[in-house]
Amino acid sequence: MDTCVKMKGRWVHMIKKLKICLIVFSTIILLCMAMYIIYKDITNYNKNIKMNWGIVLSDNYKTRYHETDGVSFLGDGYRYSVLEIKGNENNEKLNLTDYGMEKVVKKESADFEINEVLEALKIPNRERPQDVSEIYVKKRDWSNYIYIMVSRKKDTLYVIESYT
Repeated sequence: MDTCVKMKGRWVHMIKKLKICLIVFSTIILLCMAMYIIYKDITNYNKNIKMNWGIVLSDNYKTRYHETDGVSFLGDGYRYSVLEIKGNENNEKLNLTDYGMEKVVKKESADFEINEVLEALKIPNRERPQDVSEIYVKKRDWSNYIYIMVSRKKDTLYVIESYT
């Protein structure tokens, strides 16, 4: 009789340990899934452009190249991205003036700020803007700005951001 009671006690103890292990394991899995979802959301450059500048880019735009100068805790610094449009069968056109951007009429006026960022980030020539047909700018003040250079020929956007 004592042996049966001891066996039953061991089983109960083992089941409690198993329940605790399952709860801990499930919690770890849920935390990992939540971190992955948050990471995916944070690294979505299109969402960052929308949050920071109010510019909505189609989900068809995918980041081909991205460089930053090691943005500080407050988000200050330079960013450069090359976005390619995927699946542009509908010949999607992006009207940046709808988002408060101004079309740059004199390219020379934008060259200084654009080249300043490209040089500071040491962007290789193969990733620099090519076949640019239009340049748009949106400025909050003299040091916070975004330039979007459009290459309709390559279905590519070259994006330069400056936060200081």
